[in-house]
Amino acid sequence: MYFFDTHTTVCPVCQSVVSFRSNATNINTCSNCHSMLQRTKGEAGLKTTHIGYNQTLANTTIPLGARGIYNGKNFEVIGACYCDMTRFFNNRFTILFTDGSLAWLTETMGFYAILQKAADVYSSKLPLLAGMDIAQDKIELQKGSQQYLVDKSKSEKTYACGEIHSPDTDGIFTAYELADGYNQRLEVIEYAKGNFEVYNILYCTPAELQLQPLNTTAALVLPCDSCTKPVQIVLPQYSNHVVCPACFAWNELQGVDRLKSKNKKFNAFNPLLPVGSCGQLKNIDYKITGATRKYETGSINTEWTEYTLYNPQNGFAFLAEYNGHWTYLKEVKINQPWPVYQQEIIVNNEQYVLFNDYTFRIKEAAGEFYSTLGSGTVMAKEYISPPEMYAVEKNDTELTWYKAAYTSNQEIFEAFGTNATYQHGIGPLQPMKGYINMGLLKQLSLVAFTLLFCVQVFFSLTAKNTVLLEQNFLLPDSLPAKAIVTTAFEVKPRLANLEFEISAPVNNSWFNADITLVNKQNGKEYPLDKGVEFYHGYSGGEKWSEGSTSTDALLSSIPAGIYHLNIFPSQGGNYQINSFSIAVRSDVPMWRNFIFIVLLASIFPLLQWTRHQVFERRRWNNSPHNPFNSEEA
Repeated sequence: MYFFDTHTTVCPVCQSVVSFRSNATNINTCSNCHSMLQRTKGEAGLKTTHIGYNQTLANTTIPLGARGIYNGKNFEVIGACYCDMTRFFNNRFTILFTDGSLAWLTETMGFYAILQKAADVYSSKLPLLAGMDIAQDKIELQKGSQQYLVDKSKSEKTYACGEIHSPDTDGIFTAYELADGYNQRLEVIEYAKGNFEVYNILYCTPAELQLQPLNTTAALVLPCDSCTKPVQIVLPQYSNHVVCPACFAWNELQGVDRLKSKNKKFNAFNPLLPVGSCGQLKNIDYKITGATRKYETGSINTEWTEYTLYNPQNGFAFLAEYNGHWTYLKEVKINQPWPVYQQEIIVNNEQYVLFNDYTFRIKEAAGEFYSTLGSGTVMAKEYISPPEMYAVEKNDTELTWYKAAYTSNQEIFEAFGTNATYQHGIGPLQPMKGYINMGLLKQLSLVAFTLLFCVQVFFSLTAKNTVLLEQNFLLPDSLPAKAIVTTAFEVKPRLANLEFEISAPVNNSWFNADITLVNKQNGKEYPLDKGVEFYHGYSGGEKWSEGSTSTDALLSSIPAGIYHLNIFPSQGGNYQINSFSIAVRSDVPMWRNFIFIVLLASIFPLLQWTRHQVFERRRWNNSPHNPFNSEEA
């Protein structure tokens, strides 16, 4: 790039003085005769050449003289280029900062970015870009950074005005956009063969740039190249392709004033949401500018309708309707490569699982579009984390990511006034009614269990476990007719729990104790019936046993007082026992209550988990990557 030491030159057409505001620009417009002038510096000094006449740039989104702020520095738009990139239109603006530095401001389909010259680029590797495959091959253009190609486009014609920098004047160049998989993007511009410029891409929004003013572009009305009927293009600054509403022919916009037939006609298409409809969705005022009917190649009946939405401040978004389920999508600039074999991706620390991968084509279309309607096959993958999704599309020239969110019938009705669509099955992003985040519920359940366990351990460690009674009893050959009465013992806490441990030397026999706890002061009784049994032997040459010689029982909330036990023993079986023992303890650890509380608290999470499993199985029945099939295999 030349740097000129003078800011003025003379127009060779009308001899007017032409002022350049930057010493880094080489093309400017004569304000008198509207000639486009190029200044060059050679051995003979400064030379000014007439290279054509300025054409009014009605389709640029930002007018010359617009002002903004970037990184705290004020700038002004001093030049503009309107580039026909075949697949889309790209606006490129020369911005001059108050410190005299220069940068590009680009706008493509509503995406704004500042381009600043990249440093330390391996220029010898730049010619390799032409042979790279989209999102497949990698190249190291800067030390320690591997980039992959996400977009490759060619400008067939450029309309310019104001003050710009350009190495050549034919308006033809190739643009490569590269990403490193982290947070850096590069744009490489190839002008004449071997003449490259490399820029860092810094995406931003008009609000962040505080751009004032923005252009309001008027609609174009041009005759259809097939039937000559008038065709309106609402967004000529973006729309390269339009379908004639009269004959349904596909036309391509040539420059700014002519439609050219692509020799293809679509069937009559009347989408549920008519092209031209306006409505507010996601708190954004949108206009529907196009609609397509797409189908999955290789599938008999997998078709869906996709609507193009436009808002001047927020750019483009999309609505997809499949089996009555609606999805809102918006392109995002994330540095994720094409996921060749990945079953899941991580975006912003959130996991998304592969739900579908397919190729698709366009079957029907109505309205206007910034991308081609041709027969080229597009590969797509969808990674879901309901109610959100990241979708990626790839063809020979670009890799595009979208972030999507489930949109209800009610939202569509409120936005566009259409009747609700009948829903078939479970949508890929459809939330479950009464949905609770299962990951969060699992975490909360683990926290609650841990807290309950810690509380239980604390009370268990601090429990006194006081022995109130420990007594052995002899049994005569015949059981006593009257109750066995124990010695008295005192229960001291206001309300205490009492644990009764009963032991007897049963052997292929059983023993039972019908116990009554009696308050000696008021006569109140608390009954308890508990027994033990133990059996053993041999069967089939193997030893077996069941039961136990001891057991325990618990009485809760026993008031303080003096108590004794009335015991009525009984026994049976082949072995006569002649003794048994009973121990009574107060303030013992109560693990049974802990288990009961845990089981009770688990009911809701288990019900939610069951509902979630049933719902997810129905959702994944529509996916070729159904994880439940692999579990059952």
